[in-house]
Amino acid sequence: LVSKSMFLAYKGEMKGAYKALDKAVSLKEVRDSHMLNNYAVLDILSGNTTVKTTAYLNDAILLQSDPYEKTITECNLLTAYTILKDRVHAEQTYQQILDGNWKRYQYQEFLHIVYMDLYFYSKTFEESELAEESLASLLKLYNNVSHNSMVANLIKSQIIGDESVEMFYA
Repeated sequence: LVSKSMFLAYKGEMKGAYKALDKAVSLKEVRDSHMLNNYAVLDILSGNTTVKTTAYLNDAILLQSDPYEKTITECNLLTAYTILKDRVHAEQTYQQILDGNWKRYQYQEFLHIVYMDLYFYSKTFEESELAEESLASLLKLYNNVSHNSMVANLIKSQIIGDESVEMFYA
């Protein structure tokens, strides 16, 4: 049900996404950290990012021991702070991500999330040197993946601006 919730969210069906996540929570099919992270992601994707969203994400981070999951949640937190234009907390979260042990994970989808969120932060707050570094990482990833892959299509859509790609990802 959690996967269904995220699938529906990426399709833009937010009401169904919240409903599926609510059902997963009521059936106790989801850990507290995942519940908090996923409700926050739904808020972000719905355009309803608030201080409550960042509180959920901060609580989720405290409950997580797995560095992979923690990095994903930190990226979501960075996105939320960036949307809220909370530069101080965004900068702290950006540094937390950079200082983390995430580079050992070489999954294309994971790297795309990290690099894209770092790029979003640096572009939003006009940190040109950081934006260039993040963009270079995204382009390097793009050049190292099959150009028909989901990751390549996402990068092409988000960075290169190819509107023909019918995908949404956050």
